[in-house]
Amino acid sequence: LFTVCISSHYFYFGRWPPVYRFVADTFPKFMDKLKTYGARYKRVLPEEDDKASPIGRSFYNAYGVNDKIELEKKLNAIPGLEYQWLPEGSLEVITEPIPAVRFIDQQHNHGIYQWTFHNSVIAAFLGWKDCRNDRKKAVRFGNNDPMDEEILESIAKFMEEKKISYKWKKGDIFAINNRLVMHSRNSFTGARRVYASMFGDAMMKNEVKRDGVGELIDDFSALEVTDPITFGCWRLDDPEQAVYNAIKAGYRRFDSACDYGNEIQTGKGIRRAIDEGICTRKDLYVTTKLWNTYHHPNHVPLALERCLADLGFDYVDEFLIHFPISMEFVPFEKK
Repeated sequence: LFTVCISSHYFYFGRWPPVYRFVADTFPKFMDKLKTYGARYKRVLPEEDDKASPIGRSFYNAYGVNDKIELEKKLNAIPGLEYQWLPEGSLEVITEPIPAVRFIDQQHNHGIYQWTFHNSVIAAFLGWKDCRNDRKKAVRFGNNDPMDEEILESIAKFMEEKKISYKWKKGDIFAINNRLVMHSRNSFTGARRVYASMFGDAMMKNEVKRDGVGELIDDFSALEVTDPITFGCWRLDDPEQAVYNAIKAGYRRFDSACDYGNEIQTGKGIRRAIDEGICTRKDLYVTTKLWNTYHHPNHVPLALERCLADLGFDYVDEFLIHFPISMEFVPFEKK
């Protein structure tokens, strides 16, 4: 999602994965039903746009049609969707069961591997209210069972407490990964204008830089790991032996970092497993991280080269910013 602010107002962000974890940990049975059945949404749409309502788009506008015959043809083509015409001319629609929880694996050759609470359940429960709609009847499970209002209120409270608000200024631009970041606008007074553009994955060339020098590769086998479970290398008593044992046990993804202070031992454990034929380097997906003192563009390649030298690798599969906090540069020989 690409958005541009034309007039100021507050915009807030949250992340789908933490909401998923909260719901899964706090209300596991609710989450199991969401995974199994998905969600259905009920909404009544007027024949003409109702500018007094936040959900007042007419059914012509919402479905992009010019007449009721064209609309019914479009609605009838959606398996599982139900609708009826109400006496006053409005249209009541109950959507087909829609997945409410998604597992994001890889995007643009980057491993994500996170469950996300990716739906409009809370938005509908809180916001689908006007003279035609009762917000408490706006959502249900995909098998038509009702959703517990207290659970929905608890999820909404968690989202409110964890959101990040940002006051837009004219000309501000946000590019958001809509699969991982939820977004909305706080209540406001006065005029506002926001332009939004939604698009899918970018068209990628079949090549990627594998190291700081710029070598191009077209072998993506190391990026496609079937098992997303990752072995963390922080605070290991015996890093070399622990990593070696992890590979023997079946781990193929490893999370390392220069700040862990054990990348030399980590690399030795991996090379030992490779030398013994337990795996090949291409079987593994190794992540390391850029520390806060090396954020300057001139220092990033140096930091990567140091990580590669400590690990004893020609490349890593992923190089992340450890923390989004830039600190004063410290030479390697000092720390």
